[in-house]
Amino acid sequence: MVAAFAAVGIEFGWYGLTTGINPWRVLAANETLSYGLRPAHYVALVGLAVVVLSALRRIRRPVWPHTFGARRAAVPELDPGKQSL
Repeated sequence: MVAAFAAVGIEFGWYGLTTGINPWRVLAANETLSYGLRPAHYVALVGLAVVVLSALRRIRRPVWPHTFGARRAAVPELDPGKQSL
């Protein structure tokens, strides 16, 4: 959500400093969906999607394994002196 507010602030500053458009009107347009999705809305939606996907991933697969001393699957070691075909 911080990124969405930053996008609103950057857009407000951009219109206020570089164009002749009233930045308060831009800020008001960011508060409504009647003009369509604004850049801040896209940033908020992407941020929300990242949070949801991360939560789903954690539910599917825990971050830490249940056993801390688990060994990896046995992989045959390759000896450069003994190559089998």
